Amino acid sequence: MSTTLAGGHISKRKVTPRTAIPEHVRANGKWPDFEKWHPGDVILVKSKTPDPISRVIEAVQTTGYGADYAKWTHVAIYLGDGLMLCEAQIDPPQRIFSVMVSHIWDYFTEHEILLRRSKWALDKEKGWAIATAAATRIGMAYDWQFIVKLAAERLVGGKDFLVTDQTRKISADRYVCSSLYSTAHAWVTRVTITDLTNGLCIPAFLAADQEHMRTIEFDWLEIG
Repeated sequence: MSTTLAGGHISKRKVTPRTAIPEHVRANGKWPDFEKWHPGDVILVKSKTPDPISRVIEAVQTTGYGADYAKWTHVAIYLGDGLMLCEAQIDPPQRIFSVMVSHIWDYFTEHEILLRRSKWALDKEKGWAIATAAATRIGMAYDWQFIVKLAAERLVGGKDFLVTDQTRKISADRYVCSSLYSTAHAWVTRVTITDLTNGLCIPAFLAADQEHMRTIEFDWLEIG
């Protein structure tokens, strides 16, 4: 019987990755079965050892969505090649504050992941378009001020601030991880995925939303 692992299930089937992979990934011994993954899918991420920014995001989200959904503190967009993601990332020690392409294996060993897909992009053609729309924003700035504003609002506005309109905090030319996805999705589908209560698209909302998003189950294969 399979057991749940980071958003998927452990399988005894073996796979040989088609590219060189880091030693820590090979030592971990697990690789996703990408058969059910589509370009444009959302990968929600929970770190097993969250950094200060992730802890702030989780605390902010818990006030409106509860711990089960607030634990998902980051979003990346699958680019469809079994290797790469597009994400808006902030990493002050590495001086990263932008939309970038990263390796998918960055989230295989020290994170839990949840794979979700918009019901407006169930076919791969729409998914490719979303992935492309996200990739056209590579190099654009990370909206770190958005995180600061939400954290400050939580301190000033109390625990119920996420049930009030927060759209004034959104920037038109900078992105956080989830707004990168919602912008690319709206550009392709003309459907805006946001919480109707606060006007935001944040990781916890993408994890909780049942109107627009579907969870995709997949297997983790043994690296042969």
